[in-house]
Order: sequence, then structure tokens, then C-alpha cells
Amino acid sequence: MAASSSNKPKVLNNWEQERAKKIQTVNLISHHELRPKLEELKIEYATALNDFNAHHGQLLYLHQLEKKEYKKQNEDECPICHQALGKAWCVLICGHSYCPECMKHVCPSSQSFLCPLCRKAMKPQDISFVDISL
Repeated sequence: MAASSSNKPKVLNNWEQERAKKIQTVNLISHHELRPKLEELKIEYATALNDFNAHHGQLLYLHQLEKKEYKKQNEDECPICHQALGKAWCVLICGHSYCPECMKHVCPSSQSFLCPLCRKAMKPQDISFVDISL
């Protein structure tokens, strides 16, 4: 019995030490810090939501592409020139596809542009190229 009673204070002591460590790591925000922190979190949320939507659009397109299993060429048409996309086409992060020629007109420089269908803001690095002839 003496051995078990001597163990109890050690267990409680360890628990109190762990509790003290956790309390020390709590980040308290003062009243005057609330508004700036809220604004910071809103910006982080909007950025994360945009990133999610971009990747979700790509994922949906890839699932659609996998189901179609293009053998020789893509018979879907470019929504701008209405020509078949053929063996090579461009895909934006929103999931919309265009022929390379139309994409040259939509994004002629290294500046941001809008998707012609959904008007989502894009950067040139957001364009993916599909070439099934390879």
C-alpha cells in the first residue's frame, strides 16, 4: 500500500506539469488585436478557398478526361472557335478547355487574364497543356 500511495503524487505532479506546459502555449489575443486578427483570418480563408476551387476544378476535369479515354483525338469543341480540340488543347484551372490558337489570343502576354466562360481570374502558369499525340 505504501508503494501505491508514493506513486500517486508523482502521477499528479506529472499531470500538473503537462497542464502547465499546455497553458503556457495558449496564444491569447487582446481585445485590440481582435479586428486585425479577424481580417488576417478572412484573407487566409479566401486564399484557401480559391486554392481549393482551383484544384477541385482540375480534379473534376481529370476525372472527366479519364472517363472519356481519348484514343486518337478529342472531339470536344473549343468554346471560342467551335473547332474540335484534336490532339492538343489547353486546360485552365477552372476546368475549361480551349484550343492552343484561341488560348494565344486569350492570354497573349504574361499578365493575368479571365477565363472566357466563367470569368475566373487566371495567370499564365495556371494553363495546363494536354497532348495525346505523345
